[in-house]
Order: sequence, then C-alpha cells, then structure tokens
Amino acid sequence: MKQRAAISFTFDDGLRSQVDWALPVFEEFGFKVTFFVIAGRLEVEWDEWRAIAQRGHEIGNHSLTHPNGGLPAVRDASELEHEVTEGTRLIAEKTGITPVTFAYPFNKRNTRVRAVVRRYHPFVRETWHRYGAWWCNLWLANARVDRAIARGDWLVPMLHGIETGFQPVSRKFLRAHLRHIANRRVLVDTFGAVSVRRQAENQAL
Repeated sequence: MKQRAAISFTFDDGLRSQVDWALPVFEEFGFKVTFFVIAGRLEVEWDEWRAIAQRGHEIGNHSLTHPNGGLPAVRDASELEHEVTEGTRLIAEKTGITPVTFAYPFNKRNTRVRAVVRRYHPFVRETWHRYGAWWCNLWLANARVDRAIARGDWLVPMLHGIETGFQPVSRKFLRAHLRHIANRRVLVDTFGAVSVRRQAENQAL
C-alpha cells in the first residue's frame, strides 16, 4: 500500500529572516514548519521561539554552536556530546518542548557523529532537497512536489535565507509554491510529526 505523500519544510540556523518573512507566508496557508536552530547562536529571541512552538511549529536541534567543518570536525568526544546535548537542553528549557529532531550542521556526519546524535534524537534529517540553489525556480520546485505526490514520497525541503543571506529564496517564490501545494492532496507538517506518522505506517505494513 502506497503511503500518502508528505512535505516537511525545514529551515536551518534559525535566521531572523525566516521568522520575519517566511513564517507569515506559511501561516497564511495554515502550514506547520520545522526550524532547526543553533541554540548557542541565536538571531531570534527565545520568547519568540517559544511562541512559535506554541503555535504548532517545531523547534529542532541544529547543535549548540554549528562548529566549522560540522560535527565530524569535533574530535573530542565530550565536546561532541556537549554540542548535541546542550543544544537539546537549551531548546527544552527555553521553549518547554524537548526537541526530538536533529539536523547536522553543514549536513556533515559520520558513524561517530550519527551514534551520538541518535542517542538523544529519535528522528534525524538524513536526506533533503535544497531550496535556494541555482536550480531552484518555481517550475522545478512545483514539479518536484507533483512527483513526490505521484510516488507517495516524503519531500523535505531545506531552506536558509529569505530574500537575503545564504542561498535565499523570495517571499514571492514561497507564496506561489505554497499556493501550488495547497491545491494538491498532500500532507504538509513538521519534520517530527511526519517522522512519527511514517514510523507508525512502516510498522503497520
């Protein structure tokens, strides 16, 4: 039995532009999203993240400091553990919700890093589709959604800057893309929520 297609929009680094410019667009359509925040390097205050979480969006762990070279570059075992667990602790303390999801800084990982991360997070973003890259025009993004729906796939877009910053996308692009999605039969929910749903569906097969 084919699973229902799903989309989880994930925003890395917890940038100011994501909250100011992207979040209102998603909320126009009633879509929930995931923000992977760098708990020790905030651009957005904790009271704002708490309010965002209370509205049903997800605050996931993106490590404590997003170290240069990613977590594989952290050689000391205790320091690596601290990068993962302190990010989790801060998010839980400041938002009231313990994060169950993790995204690797720079998407870099190895066996050692995976073991530590999965010790504390049941769901980890291992695959993604980059939005904001040179190829990411509206036609191709919409076609990717339609392909995922036809196959019953789970699409996980990864975004960074909005209007400005690293690999930015525009609000105009987001609104048009979300309008396309809203007219189709597809689940749009947080990375954590879809992870739980997919796990249950797989166990039922």
